[in-house]
Amino acid sequence: MIETIKRVRNRIGLLRGLIHGEKAYVGPAFVNLDMTTRCNSVCRGCLYHCAETRQTSVEDHATRDLPLEMVRQLAPDLARIGTREVLLVGEGEPLLHPQFDEIVTAFQHAGMIVRSFTNGTLIDEAMAARIVGLGLDELCPTFWAVNREEHLAWHPGVNPDFLERRKRGLQLLRQAKRNARRSLPRVNLQMPLNRSNFRNIGERVKLALASGCERVTFGAFRDYGGPFEGECLSQADVDNMRHELLRAGEQLGRAGIQHNAGGFLSRARLGGDAWRACPCYAGWFEAYVKVDGSVLGCCRCRVVMGRLTQRRFSEIWNSPAYRDFRRRSLDPQLLTQMGEECNCANCCHWNDNRRVHRVWRWFAPLTLRGRNAATG
Repeated sequence: MIETIKRVRNRIGLLRGLIHGEKAYVGPAFVNLDMTTRCNSVCRGCLYHCAETRQTSVEDHATRDLPLEMVRQLAPDLARIGTREVLLVGEGEPLLHPQFDEIVTAFQHAGMIVRSFTNGTLIDEAMAARIVGLGLDELCPTFWAVNREEHLAWHPGVNPDFLERRKRGLQLLRQAKRNARRSLPRVNLQMPLNRSNFRNIGERVKLALASGCERVTFGAFRDYGGPFEGECLSQADVDNMRHELLRAGEQLGRAGIQHNAGGFLSRARLGGDAWRACPCYAGWFEAYVKVDGSVLGCCRCRVVMGRLTQRRFSEIWNSPAYRDFRRRSLDPQLLTQMGEECNCANCCHWNDNRRVHRVWRWFAPLTLRGRNAATG
């Protein structure tokens, strides 16, 4: 009941903000939080840690881990303005943060849902028990590779035993949940697809079925303008995988595992132009906090809205920079210009934008007519 009330309140606040055009009347529905810049693996094509020369996007390169004190100030501030979820992500492996448990607990005490991504290599028996004991809501292990051949190609120089460690980690987590008689965390397997692995969807389904996961999320590899363009899926690849991916969705569904197979195909068909299908509403429902406290408008935009070392998030949320970001994102012409500042071609909020737009498109014309009448 409480969660339903929160959702209704947030949707009303979002609608009020869209009517205004710049101001947000409720906090972001979720915040992506950078945990650390450190990683214990190498993924081919990774923006931060691949074998090719890359640079971290964080401004303060001396900052390795998100400061706990910053989190303890941020958590109640977000809760006060209505944020419901926090996603622990980042340039590195979140479980490497020395105060991972304390950070999860801080957001839980603030009444928020906490989800964390991981490469899964650190989940041994003790770690599995820790994660279950924390009461983390969702864990999202990422599998670029599901067999030795894929692992050698996609994780150059990394011990092939890491793949078995990832798979064993899923089983240990499943057993830890049984031992503790708990249903959390829900396990959401992340399955990025590229030109090297999209023909092997069947083996990915087998992994999911054996893992005890609750959801599988397929995603498309994107190179962010780097040297791995040849690994990105082409439209022909998407067409070729359609039948097998839909069949995979049916298999997962019969096993009671949620999935996004259909949604993935819809997004993949649009390619880099998906962001042009409707206005961008990310400035109202999402924010990204880097390890040095920089607040970005979204996870694909490098424009800094403010810094938590200088101001609270609630102050940054309706700052002039954020208001300008929202105003421009609603205007088709200005949004096109923003595509030059942000990596909109790799937008990961297409589905969120589409859901908001399905409702807002009926109100937008009336609101614009009212503005024109007032200024005409």
